[in-house]
Amino acid sequence: MASLGSVKLMALGTAGALFIGYCFYFDRKRTTAPDYKKRVHERRVRQATSHLGIGGGGTEPAGAADDNEEDDQDLVMQMHFVEEVKKGERHIKEGSVDEGLTHLCNAIMLCTHPGSLLEMLRANLPEALFRPLMMRLHELNQRSGSSSEDFSETTSDDTTRNSISSGTSTSQPGAVAAAVTAAAQEAGL
Repeated sequence: MASLGSVKLMALGTAGALFIGYCFYFDRKRTTAPDYKKRVHERRVRQATSHLGIGGGGTEPAGAADDNEEDDQDLVMQMHFVEEVKKGERHIKEGSVDEGLTHLCNAIMLCTHPGSLLEMLRANLPEALFRPLMMRLHELNQRSGSSSEDFSETTSDDTTRNSISSGTSTSQPGAVAAAVTAAAQEAGL
């Protein structure tokens, strides 16, 4: 005859197995719902935008709207930076090196830490691509004269001009010039 402790243990084990079975059943039912992927995507977008502070729904305290505008500008600049890098990589892979280097130059000009980006590019780009990139950056810096008005004229995108003139999320042209000069000296140009 089974003791009282073993009966309790068996009842507890059965209850646990039923609970786990219900969890599997419910998860299967939830993931096979027709709009499951859409709901997951919407939830992830909501979480990402709330994490970045975008689209707060009008419940921000006074002054938070200015912070959100700055965050939006930073986000736009980051997206533009990534877009320029991707365009540069794509053009180089397709064989149009001049266009690719132009996009990489634009990305470097947008970067908040151009020195570290140049170091990364130096480590990852072949010398045959890095040297023309450095020469083109040097020409851009000489042409710009380290003034933000001249620098903003060399870029064609309106968001780039707006954020450069406001000074948010971009490096100052002087910082780019210093980083380019240091990287050029290291490269022996």
